[in-house]
Amino acid sequence: MKYKGKIFFIVFFSAFTYFAGEALGQFSGWVPQRSGQISVGDTSMSGNSAKITADPFASSFVEAAIRQYYRVSGTIYVYYDDADGDGHAGSEFISTSPLDYAVYPTDCDETDIDVYVGRSEDCDNKDNNCNYAIDEGCDNDKDGWCDSSLICIFNSTCQCHTAGDCDDEPILDPPGLCPADPVGCVRAPAGCAICVNPGVPEICTNGVDDNCNGIVDRGDVGCECTDGDNDGVCADDPRECDDENPLRYDGALEICDGIDNDCNLATPDGYDETGPGTTTCGIGACQRTGDLVCQNGVLTELCTPGTPTSDNNCDLIDQDCNGTPDDGYISVPCDGPNDTDLCQEGTSSCSGGTVTCSDSTPSTVDDNCDGVDDDCDGSADEHYSGGTCDGPDSDLCEEGAYTCLNGVQECSDMTGSTFDTDCDGNDEDCNGTPDDGYVSTPTSCGEADCVGTGSMIC
Repeated sequence: MKYKGKIFFIVFFSAFTYFAGEALGQFSGWVPQRSGQISVGDTSMSGNSAKITADPFASSFVEAAIRQYYRVSGTIYVYYDDADGDGHAGSEFISTSPLDYAVYPTDCDETDIDVYVGRSEDCDNKDNNCNYAIDEGCDNDKDGWCDSSLICIFNSTCQCHTAGDCDDEPILDPPGLCPADPVGCVRAPAGCAICVNPGVPEICTNGVDDNCNGIVDRGDVGCECTDGDNDGVCADDPRECDDENPLRYDGALEICDGIDNDCNLATPDGYDETGPGTTTCGIGACQRTGDLVCQNGVLTELCTPGTPTSDNNCDLIDQDCNGTPDDGYISVPCDGPNDTDLCQEGTSSCSGGTVTCSDSTPSTVDDNCDGVDDDCDGSADEHYSGGTCDGPDSDLCEEGAYTCLNGVQECSDMTGSTFDTDCDGNDEDCNGTPDDGYVSTPTSCGEADCVGTGSMIC
């Protein structure tokens, strides 16, 4: 058997219980289940449950099925007919023999091929998708124009147009700023959905395709730009306040020229919209900050520089305010950093704010006895060390030590003269010759006739 887009359901009766295809309950909008007492004519099924799963037309075919049960014994067939040929069945009838009909009852209007469950909604004053709503989504912003993204038929609940409403979504509107009806659009901000549709004129300066013709602002008919002063701002632009002066429009730089350049009446010739401008005067340590104001179209500085002072130190600051820091620095004698004495043997100089000394001589040690402070520490001859010395006696023995007093050496040897008169091999008088002071003495030697005289020598 071939099935030509028709539906049938086989109904079996047992113990007075009726089952009508449960698959029907899968569709939105249908009553999922009814049970209880069903009375048809003078026949009652009280005390027995009737499980019925049905679409919005259930009551008619259920009653027909029950009546058929009492007239014909055996199997009862429930069918849905696709009367309008849209592939979706809606009309029902009952037979006792299988017939060649369509599949599911998904059509709420079998007289209209454009109406069935699951169809997209058109703007045509019909419930195309069988959800009990007509033309839903066609005019969300309630401006009377159909959404351009939907198919529009000219008997719709909203106006059709070749382009359609290119902004039908009020959910995207600026919060709390858009009007509730088109009357308020004259003062509405750009981008309100209710103010955008093919029936409104194009506003030439708001950056929105108000009339939904695909052309924004200046490219649209009636929005041609007339710019008499060639400042790039059209004469009908709200920013233009003087189309004969290229230096005047809202957003122009305000300069001090006696003209209100930026068209702000609060500052007809202000140099700086946020207040007076700032300027500086003076140089070096004399630099100060002041105000730059516009007076009668002329920029005027209200600034007083500081007072110059002596610039004789080395700190890279221009105290005398002549443009050259430290130019008054005076060189002085200085001691180099690499020796141990305190003698200022060099000259100081200033460079880059730093003082340097030219003293590169080695350290000077004050170790002689001349009464001069050679190492410049305030004491003369403090490092003198004289060694041993011989006093004013006749020997040459260094029996004292040199001292320095007021630049004069003195010997502490006050011993008497030492004579080397004995014969002991020692140089007692320190002249380098031992026993050189020994004096020979007479002596005799021998015995009897051999006695002779002589002298003792060393």
